[in-house]
Amino acid sequence: MNSNQEQQYSSIVKISAFTANGNLTQLHAALHEGLDNGLTITVIKEVLLQMYAYTGFPRCINSVNTLISVLHDREESGIQDVLGVSSSPLPTNKSRYDIGTDIQTILAGKPILFPKGSYADFIPEIDIFLKEHLFADIVARNAVNLEKREVATIAALTSLGGTDPQLTFHIGAGLNVGLTEAQATAIFSVIESDVDAEKGKNGSRILQQVIENRQKTA
Repeated sequence: MNSNQEQQYSSIVKISAFTANGNLTQLHAALHEGLDNGLTITVIKEVLLQMYAYTGFPRCINSVNTLISVLHDREESGIQDVLGVSSSPLPTNKSRYDIGTDIQTILAGKPILFPKGSYADFIPEIDIFLKEHLFADIVARNAVNLEKREVATIAALTSLGGTDPQLTFHIGAGLNVGLTEAQATAIFSVIESDVDAEKGKNGSRILQQVIENRQKTA
């Protein structure tokens, strides 16, 4: 990954983390930094849209309003930011459930079979919502690739805290869709230095567990 990609990934980490923890002052600076680093408006909008699934509507909407303010300030200053390419419509030859299942399988690296007594068995609607809405309606949008989306998700879950099982899954998902171990390590380095030291260290700990488990099953 070249230095510009590293800067963009670092900006995605900060934007997602500050959306998750509700620090709008830091988010304001991170949005400026991301645009300066070459993130398009569309990519940032997609990241913020995805954040509502992990952080809730209130923090997502607050973050979108912060982006609007940043873009207004930059336009007033004569800065012309790149809009970027919008997502294509979803395929019409598959149901949203099937599209979501395909995305989930790619992220997991294999089909997920939920055992009796799991959350998907206890409340089947959760599985439907995850596949049809999160994975099909949001994650399948191709204006942002799966690798960048996992960077955003990992950063948000780390910043939220109390999400170790989900963070474990998404670290593995990130590695499955193209993140290198070094890139994953960099996510937690950014969080440790710029967001929350303890949460960054916790993410690094989980990353090492994921790497060790993948080596055992390779």
